[in-house]
Amino acid sequence: MYLNLLLFPALGSLAYLLLRADMLPTIIWWLSLFLIGLIFLPVTEKIFSRFFDKGYLFSKIIGLVILTFILWILSSLRILPFYRISIFVLLVLAIGVIWFALKGHRQGKELLKEKKLLNAFIYEEALFFLVLILFAFYRGQMPDIHGVEKFMDFAFLNNLLRTKFMPPIDMWQAGKTANYYYYGQYLFAFLTKLTGISSKITYNLAMATLFTFGFSLTFSLTANLVYLSGKRKAFLIILAGLISAFLLTLGGNFHTFVYAVAFPFLKNVGLYHGEIKTYFYTDPRSYIGTNPPTNDKLITEYPSYSYILGDLHAQIIDVFFVLTFLGLLLAFLARLIEEIKNKKPPDRWFSMPIEIIMMVLLLPVMWMTNTWDYPIYFIVFVIFLLGINLIRYNFSNRALLFTLINSGKVLILSLLLLTPFLINFTNPTQGIHFTRLSHLLSPLYLFQMFIIWGYQLFFVILFFIFIFKNKFRGHYQKMFAKLSTPDLFIFLICICALGLLIGSEVFYQKDVSAVDCYRANTVWKVTLQVFVLFDIAVGYIAIRIFSINRSKVKQKILGLIITMVIILAMLYPFWAIKAPRISKYKGLDGIVYLKEIYPDDYQAILWLKENIPNQPVIVEAVGESYTDFARVSANTGLSTILGWRVHEWYWRGSFDEIGKRTEEVKEIYEGNDLGKSQQLLAKYQVKFIFLGSLEQQAYPQLKEDKFLQLGKIVFSSNQTKIYQVSP
Repeated sequence: MYLNLLLFPALGSLAYLLLRADMLPTIIWWLSLFLIGLIFLPVTEKIFSRFFDKGYLFSKIIGLVILTFILWILSSLRILPFYRISIFVLLVLAIGVIWFALKGHRQGKELLKEKKLLNAFIYEEALFFLVLILFAFYRGQMPDIHGVEKFMDFAFLNNLLRTKFMPPIDMWQAGKTANYYYYGQYLFAFLTKLTGISSKITYNLAMATLFTFGFSLTFSLTANLVYLSGKRKAFLIILAGLISAFLLTLGGNFHTFVYAVAFPFLKNVGLYHGEIKTYFYTDPRSYIGTNPPTNDKLITEYPSYSYILGDLHAQIIDVFFVLTFLGLLLAFLARLIEEIKNKKPPDRWFSMPIEIIMMVLLLPVMWMTNTWDYPIYFIVFVIFLLGINLIRYNFSNRALLFTLINSGKVLILSLLLLTPFLINFTNPTQGIHFTRLSHLLSPLYLFQMFIIWGYQLFFVILFFIFIFKNKFRGHYQKMFAKLSTPDLFIFLICICALGLLIGSEVFYQKDVSAVDCYRANTVWKVTLQVFVLFDIAVGYIAIRIFSINRSKVKQKILGLIITMVIILAMLYPFWAIKAPRISKYKGLDGIVYLKEIYPDDYQAILWLKENIPNQPVIVEAVGESYTDFARVSANTGLSTILGWRVHEWYWRGSFDEIGKRTEEVKEIYEGNDLGKSQQLLAKYQVKFIFLGSLEQQAYPQLKEDKFLQLGKIVFSSNQTKIYQVSP
């Protein structure tokens, strides 16, 4: 066991070789996550007591959820500010409560006596650290916080670092609070404050952390499914975990094989005469509706795309909360199935098992991180609860009654915890509607759906055939009773995934998207969760099916087919990772690129970050989304009158205020009326006016002489200036 600890000095050496100057912040970041996990390990061990690793890797997320939510709720009530000292106070209190008041030190002593368990802890922590180092190295090849929606995500992170009380202000509409699900960025602001590392580095460490949690939690969840099925061979347990982990974090679908391998090969041998385009890593995501073009353009999301892209975005942040929620469901299911088999009477209707308590806490966190995931996983919870109650109450009406009671409790309590967020949030969407449905009759669309979902459906169908071919015989009510806990878990998540997939074809949430993209956002949010659910199932199903006794010939053939299907899904990263032009390690500093393309603005931004505390308003040029406009607010966290216009339109559901502010900012820069400019600056309580290359580009009639009458220059570098507005 003690020799195994040598893994960590070896990994530290690897970090030095790969990350160089970034080794120290990476190790500090990892140690912070390790400490949080260690503090909450007694809680996790109680929840995941039936897991072979006692849910060790989940302890980091359990700890983060509890700590960040307590601080968030206290900050929302203006009891405790979002300061670094507040975080340390909560950590000390957590140690005192868990390890002493709740006798966690006794659990710790017992765990130290179990060598196999300690080895599992060491190996899983080493895996976590290794993946963190490797993905940090990958991010260091292209660390720029620039392009796509990185400005938006970085703006939220920097804005939250300046926030004293929740909710944060809207950095792109001065004077208003953020009307967005910001909790994911808040969590990483929490870790940034805890570690004391600059956000220009923690942004990339956050992306590495997302990938690491996606990989390690998927590994733990799937490996424990195999363990709970009764298989004790370490090789099978590890293999199942690795299959799901690689598929979820790096896997794609059949698209890469068909369009990057098969069609080019057929073209070369003269069997295909169509056009062959250069394959790009975004192609599978926007495949339906663009190849060929139609009036129903979709985004079919999968985690590997987001990990490679590098946007610290809501839907990819929430994946580790989703995996933790699924882990809690498995622990809950395992306990109840064991109680049913032992004929233990059910808990009283008002009781709240620890797994339910954590799910009640996780659901509002998921809402505030990626709102779509709240209804999705509340429905998943209800389906699991119904499945358990159908077994416990032999398909009687009591099953439905107790499902309604217990799911109602979870709904009410989770919404109650969510109240401080909902008070300040306005829904910008326009309700749920039916899709056109005509796409379901298109052979092309069905073919495209097979390309996207073919390999997952292959495993789901195999699972249904091999697992249920004997158990469907006789009375259907006895079918569930025959299933092991892992088989029941996989059956239920496959049903949930299929239901979500079908639901996204029938319903959509209306927003401000263009007519030919009317359901793109709905499909984007839902299909990511379908992908997660299916990929957890695939690793388990592959091992479960392969382990069924049969002739050696049949087993070899089946094993070969399973391997080939997985390989086809894993082709994606070989095309995707080289697409963003990996060259050499540049470091984890995500804003150094500004020095090259906007050198004077870069110096001005550094000056603002170092010299301007709190959250005063700064005015800068207004521009469209996905451009370099709003660079000052994004890189400093300061609020501006108006940032990315289309994003604000999406968040608010109306363009009226955006159009008005666009003209007001133009008046400040180009207007001749000094009094009107002063009124506008006072209206939005502007403290600084930024004048750089983009302002000169956006406002060719710019009246710079007027600014000297409005305030004084506090920073100057060539053509870039910052004016402090006179009080």
